[in-house]
This record gives sequence, C-alpha cells and structure tokens, in this order.
Amino acid sequence: MPDLSATKSFTLPGGRAGGRDATEQRILDATHGLLQGGASLAGLSVGRIVAAAGVSRATFYLHFPDKRALIARLAEQRLSEFGVIAGPFLSGEVDGRDALHDTLSELVHNWHEQAGVLASLVELAEYDEDARETWRSTVGEIAKRVAVTLERYRPDLSPAARRSLAEVATWMAERSCHQMAGTGASDDDLDRTVDGLAEAIWAIIGQ
Repeated sequence: MPDLSATKSFTLPGGRAGGRDATEQRILDATHGLLQGGASLAGLSVGRIVAAAGVSRATFYLHFPDKRALIARLAEQRLSEFGVIAGPFLSGEVDGRDALHDTLSELVHNWHEQAGVLASLVELAEYDEDARETWRSTVGEIAKRVAVTLERYRPDLSPAARRSLAEVATWMAERSCHQMAGTGASDDDLDRTVDGLAEAIWAIIGQ
C-alpha cells in the first residue's frame, strides 16, 4: 500500500540503465501507455505488454508473477500521487474554498490523466478480492486524513460522525472521478466535476 501521508513522489527510479528498476519501470510505462490508449484489462495480454515494452516474457515474469501484480504495482504508483496533491489542503498548509477548488481541480485532472490505469484497478476490484481490499484500503486511508481535516472545519461533530462523513465524501469523490473524469471526458466534463465536487464538499465542511 502506498504511504498517502508522504509528501514526495512515489515514482520508481529508472536511472540504472539495464538494471532491475529500469526494466520494471519500462514494463510499467508500456502498460500505462496501452491502458491510456484504450486497451481493456481483460484484453491486455502479457504478450502485448512485453511487445510494447520490448522485453521477453521471461523478463516480465522475473519482475511480476502475473498481470494482476503488474496492475496493482502500477496503480500503487499512480494512487500515491493523490495523497501528495491533497496533502497541503488536508494538512492546513492552504485553506478555504478557493484552495479546496484548486486542490480538487488538480486531483480531477490527475485522475483523468491516469484514467486508463485507475479504471483497470476498479475493473480488477470487481472480481478480485485482493484488488478490492487494496482499493478499499487506499480510499480508506484518504478518508482517515479527511476526517482529521474535518476537526478544523466541523469541531461540532463527534469523532465517529466526522469519520462517517469523511468516508462518504471520499467515496463520493472517487465515484465522481471514475464516472465523470475518465479517458473520454472533455474539458467541460472535468470542469463540471471539479465545480460539483467543490460545491458538495464545501457544503459538508464549510458550514
């Protein structure tokens, strides 16, 4: 699981040309490109991945036991970015409705840029228990941070109420991004997603 409390990038280093990290990242980048290009997870074979990456099947299996592990690793890289983006607002470094809107704008556009990968994880979570738990745990970690933020805005609520409200708000944002900010979303779609989420979440936290 990515450490969503960190404030640094989790992208794997690729500096050792020909090394294990560089080859792993090459496979991850090739898969990212295929998914972002419209390939479905079900139709994305290991053969297609290794052809795009320019590596052998043996090399693929040296780094990943199966396609599921590859998608989970790729999603881990991408999902960690959301914690970094939201960090300043959640920590109170920036504050207020405009800061919330700016944060949500960056989050929604980041989702759109990574929509192929994230949609694949959502797809995998529909039928794979491990993937489902990974996804739920990741969203849950974000919700925990939102609950802490709610202490600043809604001290009138009990800790249990803040936790429930944070979970609802986080899942609302997740579903909105998945349904409205996917690979085919237009700029207008993204703007409406940002504006709608900002209005809804500020109504929750801003009193």
